[in-house]
Amino acid sequence: MLATILSEKYQIDMLIYTNTVTGRSVTSNVFNIINVPIDLNRFESTQTLEEQIKKYRFSNEFKHVGIYEEIIKNVVIDIPNVGEQPIFEWLQQQNYLFGIAEFETMSGSFAVFHALGIETTFNVANTVFFPKYLQLLGIDVTKNFVPEFSSVMPGDWDENKGIEEYQESNKMYQDLYTKYVENEEMIPPLTLENLFENINFHFINQHPLGIFNDFPKLENKIMYIGGLIVEKQGKLTQDKVEIHEPPCVVYISFGSRKVSDISNIFGEKVIKQMIKEFEKHDDCIFKARLEEKFLPERNIDPSGYSTYKNIVFTEKSTKQQNILFKTNTKLFISHCGVNGLNEAMYTGVPLICIPWGEDQFYNGSLVEQKGLGIYVKHNMNFRKAFKNALNNILMEKKEVYQNAVAKMREDVLNMLEHEKSPKEKFLEKISEVINS
Repeated sequence: MLATILSEKYQIDMLIYTNTVTGRSVTSNVFNIINVPIDLNRFESTQTLEEQIKKYRFSNEFKHVGIYEEIIKNVVIDIPNVGEQPIFEWLQQQNYLFGIAEFETMSGSFAVFHALGIETTFNVANTVFFPKYLQLLGIDVTKNFVPEFSSVMPGDWDENKGIEEYQESNKMYQDLYTKYVENEEMIPPLTLENLFENINFHFINQHPLGIFNDFPKLENKIMYIGGLIVEKQGKLTQDKVEIHEPPCVVYISFGSRKVSDISNIFGEKVIKQMIKEFEKHDDCIFKARLEEKFLPERNIDPSGYSTYKNIVFTEKSTKQQNILFKTNTKLFISHCGVNGLNEAMYTGVPLICIPWGEDQFYNGSLVEQKGLGIYVKHNMNFRKAFKNALNNILMEKKEVYQNAVAKMREDVLNMLEHEKSPKEKFLEKISEVINS
C-alpha cells in the first residue's frame, strides 16, 4: 500500500528478502520488485528445508542481519528489466534519495541503507510504536507514563530497557563486514541502536486518536497514519448500514490466519467456554470465524455456514468491514491487532480483546484506557473474566460502551473532514524531510 502511494511521486525499488529465487507472489505494475533470496547454504541437513526456513524467519538473525548479509556479499541477482547484476554494486549505482522499511520486523534493511550511503531513512511500522524505542529518541523511559508492551495491563508500566538482544546482532554485523568486505570503500556497519537513532522519521499504523493519553507526542519524529487503508477504501467513512433484524450481532474473529492456528493458540477448552457464554445471550447472534468442530451440534444454514442455537461458525475468510459497518453489530471479539482496532474505531463497535501475542496486549490495554472495550486475559480465570466482559458490554454497561465508541467514531470522522488525509500527510512529510 505505502509503496504504491510513494510511487505516485517517486520511482520505487522494493527489495523482498525471500526463501526462493522466484520469491513471493508479490507483483506490481507501478514499482519495481527485486527478490533477494535467502542463501540456502546456511541451513543444515538435519531438518527439512521447510522447517529450517520457518525457524529462521522467526529468528533475530533473519530480522536484524539476514538481508544485510546477502547484500554485502554482493551476490548476483536477476533484477527485473535489467538482468543479472551483483546486487550491492547495482544498488549503489542507483543513488537512492531515501530508504524506507519497518525497523521492528526487518531492521537489517537499515544496515543496508547505511552501507549504500543512504542518509535519509524512514521507519514504517504496521503496529504500535514500541515503548522500548523511546529511550533511543531521548525520552526517559520511566514508570510514570510509558506502558509496558508484552504483558501490559492498565497500571502496568515498563521498566525494562528492552534492547539487550541487539548486542549479539551488532557483533554479527561487524563479523560479516570483516568476513565479506574486501573493498574498503564500503561503509563500516553501525550498531542497531545507532541505526535507529539515525532514522529521520517514523510512520506508525495507529490512528492519532488511538494512542495512550500520556504517550509522548514527539511530532518532530513520529506521525500516526493508522486509518490510511480504511480511508483509501472509503467504506467505513460513510454512513453505517441500517440493519434492525436481528437486533444484536456479535462478531468474533482473531485475524486472517488459519482457523486451525487459532485453535492451537487458544485451545479447545477456551473456545468451548466462549460457546457456553454465547448461548446465555440468546437475544444476540454470534458470528465467529472458528473451527466448526467445536460446536456441540452442527446444522448447515442456506449459506453453507455451521449453526448451533444462536451461534454461527465459519472457517472461511469473512468480509469483516461489511459486518462491523452494520448498525446491529454490537460487539467485536478479537485479538485486537492494530488493523482491527482501527476498523473498530471507524465503525464505532465496542471490543473484547483476547490477545495472544505481538502488539495485542498493548492494544487491549489501550482499548480499556479509551473506554472502548474490555481486555480479557487468556489464563486460568478466562471463563469468569469473559463472562463478565460479555455481561458488561451487552447488558449492564451497554449504554456506557455504546456511547464511548459512538463518540470515538464521531471524533475520527470529524478529524477526517477537517484535516488532511493520512495519505496527504504521509507524502507531505516525506517531501518535507527529504528537502530539509
